[in-house]
Amino acid sequence: MNKYNISNELNNLICEANDCKNNACHQIKIDVGLFGKITLNLCRNCIPKFTVDED
Repeated sequence: MNKYNISNELNNLICEANDCKNNACHQIKIDVGLFGKITLNLCRNCIPKFTVDED
């Protein structure tokens, strides 16, 4: 997973997590297996829903 900060001009994006209406501030790429990677725009609160601890 890669995480990027969204620039100020794109800051009007809404978080793409289910039932979230906050402004997105980060863009992450998630590997979805056979279909490659998808990009999600997420708020600070929803990023942990899509991250995996690599311990």
